[in-house]
Amino acid sequence: MVDPVASEPTAHDAQVDGVVTVDTSPFYRQVVEHDLAMLRGCDAMLMDMTIPYRTYVGCICEMIYAYLWNIPCVVYLGQIDPDRPWLRYHATAMFTARSEAVAYLARHFQRRLTAD
Repeated sequence: MVDPVASEPTAHDAQVDGVVTVDTSPFYRQVVEHDLAMLRGCDAMLMDMTIPYRTYVGCICEMIYAYLWNIPCVVYLGQIDPDRPWLRYHATAMFTARSEAVAYLARHFQRRLTAD
């Protein structure tokens, strides 16, 4: 299991004329490239989208990459409305409970092991 946030690059504060700024351009590039490199090495993705009223822009972007790279993305939504076109199109499977999502992934990997 990987957690990209655990090893993500950090922003470096810079002081210009007494004002602290953050050099965001290289920072954001580094974060996205880091996260995508980690995703590229994954066999599957488990995504938590349970927080109400959150857009999950980054998660949806990662889900699209996973879809394009044929990496299964299993999502648990809690009480969030699953009727979102981009979510339904790109997610491999969606569940209301985390335990159901994890069980689905366990079955997925068990099928892969027995197929090999």
